[in-house]
Amino acid sequence: MKHTWRCYLLLFCFLGQAHVGLAQQFAPAWDSLLTRQFPAAGPGATVLVAQAGQVLYRRAFGQADLERHVAMTPDYRFRLGSLTKQFTACAILKLAEEGKLSVHDELTRYLPDYPTEGHSLTIEQVLTHTAGIPDYTHQPTFTPQFQRQDLTPRQLFTLIAAQPLDFVPGQVFRYSNSGYVLLGYLIEVVSGKSYERYLQDTFFTPLGMTHTCYDHPEQVIPERAAGYQPGPAGYENAAALSMSLPYAAGSLLTNGDDLLRWYEALRQGRVVGAASLAQAQRPCRLANGSYTAYGYGWELGSLQGSPVVKHVGRINGFLTYVLYLPQQQLFVSLLTNCNPAPDPERTAFLLAAQAIGKPYPQAALPLTARQQQRYVGIYQADGAGQRKISWELGQLLFMPSGGDKAPLLAYAPDKFYEAQTLTLLAINRDNKGIITGFAATSPTGTTTWHRTQERLFNPPAIQVPAATLDRYVGHYQFTPDFILAVRREGLTLYGEAFGRKVELVPYQTGKFFARTVDLHLLFQVAKTGHITSLTKVQNGEQQAKRLD
Repeated sequence: MKHTWRCYLLLFCFLGQAHVGLAQQFAPAWDSLLTRQFPAAGPGATVLVAQAGQVLYRRAFGQADLERHVAMTPDYRFRLGSLTKQFTACAILKLAEEGKLSVHDELTRYLPDYPTEGHSLTIEQVLTHTAGIPDYTHQPTFTPQFQRQDLTPRQLFTLIAAQPLDFVPGQVFRYSNSGYVLLGYLIEVVSGKSYERYLQDTFFTPLGMTHTCYDHPEQVIPERAAGYQPGPAGYENAAALSMSLPYAAGSLLTNGDDLLRWYEALRQGRVVGAASLAQAQRPCRLANGSYTAYGYGWELGSLQGSPVVKHVGRINGFLTYVLYLPQQQLFVSLLTNCNPAPDPERTAFLLAAQAIGKPYPQAALPLTARQQQRYVGIYQADGAGQRKISWELGQLLFMPSGGDKAPLLAYAPDKFYEAQTLTLLAINRDNKGIITGFAATSPTGTTTWHRTQERLFNPPAIQVPAATLDRYVGHYQFTPDFILAVRREGLTLYGEAFGRKVELVPYQTGKFFARTVDLHLLFQVAKTGHITSLTKVQNGEQQAKRLD
C-alpha cells in the first residue's frame, strides 16, 4: 500500500512539474503576442490556459477601466454574451435528467401560445438553432432606443412570438438569440423559479462559482470590467443595453477562474451526466441528412486534428471566447472588455495548439515566382462557392470569390497557411503530378476544393502618372446608401466606402483591381474625356454614377 501511494505521489509530482515546464516554455511568447493585441493603455483582456484543472497560464493585459486608469487583473468579471447559451442548455438538460421535460418534447407543451404555424417544433430544435425562430436582435425594431428598455421574460416571449418562422423547423441551421430567450422562459415555467435563481441554485452556488451571476448594471458588483467600443476619436463607453434583453441568450457575468471551475465540473459530471453532456456536444442532423457544427449551446470543430468545443460571445463592450479540447482536457478562455477586438478564436487556437504540441505554422517556405504561379486558379466545392488562388504583385493570394484577399504562405511542399487565419491548405495532385485541388482545414472542419477549368483573370499592374489618376478622383453613387469616394495619395489611388479604404491598382487605362479585395473597377469615359460613371465587378456587376 505504501508503495502504491508513493507511485501516485511521484506521478502527481511529475505531472505538476510537466505543467510548470509547459507554462515556462510558452509564457514569454504568449506574453508578447497578447501585449501586442492588448496594449497597456487600452481596453484589456484576461487569458487563462489550464489542463486537467491545472493552471498553465493566467495573465491580464490592458485596462479594466480607462477613465480611472485601473489596470486589468485576472480576477475581473466580464459580460459573457453568447457564452451564456451553454449554461442555458445545461439547465434544460438538468430539467430533462430530473424528468421534468424531454428535449424531444414539442415547445408548445410548455409554451402553448407560441405559434408554430402547424409545424412540429421541438425543444431540441431550439437548442440547435434549427427551429426557424427569427432572431429579434436582427429586426429593424432593435434600435439603440429599444436596447435601453427593460422587458420581462413574458414581454420578450410576446415580442418573439409575433414574428413568423424563418423556415420549416429542422430544415436549416440559423443562429437565433430569440430561441435561447424562449429556452430561458421555458426554464422559468418548468422550474417555477426565475432563470437567474435557477442557475444560481442549481449551478453557481453548488459549484463554488462565486464570481458568476446575472449581470445587473444598476448593482455594485466588485471587479466588474467597464465595456468599450472603438470610436472616431478613440475608445468610447459601450452603447447602453438593458441586460433584461439578452436574458438567457447572453446576460451572464463571470471571470476566467469561474469558467475553469465550470468546465472542470462538466468534466467531472457535476453539472449534468456524461450522457447528457455528450448529447449537448454532438452535431445536429438536419432533415436532409447533413450535419451542422453546433450542438446544444456549443460550437463544434477541430484543432489540429483534435475535437474542440467552443463558443464566442459578442455583446456591447465585450468580446469573449472559450474553447475546450476533451481528449487533452485543455481549457482556454480569453475575455476582453472591448467589442470589436482582435479575433479571440485565432488567439485561443494558437495558444491551445502550442500547449498540446501541435503549433500552427508561422514560418514561410520560400518559393520562386514560377513555383507559386503553378497554384493559381479557380477552385470549386459543392455548396461552398468558389475560392481563388492568384499571384499579384509578386505574392500568392487566397480569397473567396469577391471576398478579401489574404497572403498564402508555404510551410512545406504543397502545404500552405492563410496569413492571419487558422486555415491550412493541403494541395492534391493526380498520379501525373497535376494539381487537382486542395483540402482546406479550419476550426469548423475540412472542405475539399476541386480545380476548375476556368481561367483566372490576373493582369499585371502598370504605372500611371498622377495627372491621369486625378481624372478618376471623385464620388460615385451605387445606391442612396452606397457612395464610393475615390482619392489619390501620391501615386496611389484609393477607394473608400463604409469606413473601409482599399488601394486601387491600375492594369489598363480606366481599369483597376483592388489590392486587398477580389474586385475590379472599370471607369467609363465620355467623348470629352470626362469620367462619367464606373462599373464594379465583384460577383457580378454594379453601376455607379459620378456625383462630382
